Amino acid sequence: MKVYRVILEHDGKTIRNPGETSTEILRTEIYYAAEEIDQVWYTVNNRLLNTQTIFAIIEEHPAIIILKAMEAKE
Repeated sequence: MKVYRVILEHDGKTIRNPGETSTEILRTEIYYAAEEIDQVWYTVNNRLLNTQTIFAIIEEHPAIIILKAMEAKE
């Protein structure tokens, strides 16, 4: 498995002054563990709100090992 960092953007507060308008861009970072980047893309794309945009999907750690918890013996 690999760890992917997903950066989402959406518009924040808009400030209007005479002759000038500016909108702040807010970023959110989410981490996913997956085998392939396509899995992350489809998952994130299906969960996006109308105001969000995928800015980047970055492979953060190329190899991690998921350990399955052992069942307790009685």
